[in-house]
Amino acid sequence: MAVPIKDGQQTSIVLMLALPRTLDEFIVAAEDEISMEQSEQTFLKQFHLSAIPEDSIYYLIGPRELIEAKPCSVDDRIQWFLSNEYYKEATNCAITHKDDLVETTVAEVGRKMIENLVEKNDFETAASYLSIICGKHKEEWEYYVQLFEKYGQVLKLVPYLPQKQPQLEPECYESVLTSALYCKSELFLKLIILLPSDLYRIGAIIQQTLGRLKSQLSREDRIFIIQALARLFAFERQYDKALALFLQLKDTGIFSFIRQYHLFSSVKNRVVELMEINADLAIRLLLDHETEIADFKTIVPQLSKMPRIQMEYLNQLISRGEGYEYADLLVKLFAENSPERLLPFL
Repeated sequence: MAVPIKDGQQTSIVLMLALPRTLDEFIVAAEDEISMEQSEQTFLKQFHLSAIPEDSIYYLIGPRELIEAKPCSVDDRIQWFLSNEYYKEATNCAITHKDDLVETTVAEVGRKMIENLVEKNDFETAASYLSIICGKHKEEWEYYVQLFEKYGQVLKLVPYLPQKQPQLEPECYESVLTSALYCKSELFLKLIILLPSDLYRIGAIIQQTLGRLKSQLSREDRIFIIQALARLFAFERQYDKALALFLQLKDTGIFSFIRQYHLFSSVKNRVVELMEINADLAIRLLLDHETEIADFKTIVPQLSKMPRIQMEYLNQLISRGEGYEYADLLVKLFAENSPERLLPFL
């Protein structure tokens, strides 16, 4: 039976996919309303379904129009997500099916998501995606470093910034260090300790650090920055300057620093200063590296104004079978400073 169509009347074709349950029953698996150009008289026999199954291509043929249907590609799905502003879904889809992409790339889709997150000031989420979006593409990483720096959010990149494969230009790492220097001094120290020094220009960071120390700082911030500066001087092999800063701060880190860089000869005349920082660590250092720093005959006189420390040094020295010529001095020191230890010693 023909269905007449009046001028201006909106008509559509309803396409249903039915799956049999029994001989007499079926279920509707899918249903779509499709708009088509139609003739003035519409007959059911005017519409046909056809297919090329091996290519997964299907056709709906009407009086005046042919509609081709085929499964959505990954690119189609991503384009739909993007057009509907589902940026995370588009990016996750691109990441999951990256080997199937033809018309776009993970980097291109990801950039749209990152730009959307930046507009929302969600820099933490944006930064968390960069490792997957950028991969080993140096230029992509450097683009985002500049983008985050533009908005004053470059420190959000710290957990994700690559150090190799790819290694970025020094300016990228310097941007992070400079931001930490002025915003989070404790993080600045951690970065100086953890980042390989060949990633950035040490001299440039030293100059910025010296400039920062000229400004008004809290005591805590000043300590963190001076500790970082000491390590920067060490990277530049300016060990005397580094030691002077550790001594200025009375930082116990000086002992591991001396061992790390084998600076034993540099402290042979600074025994008293080391003792003032931490006597136990200083005595251990002096005894472990006696031949490299100074023998006990040089050390004992330097401790003459520190009787308790002199006593501890001699006690450990004699306990390991050295310095017996100072036994009488140790007896005197025990008697004056720790009588309860005299009898066991004798």
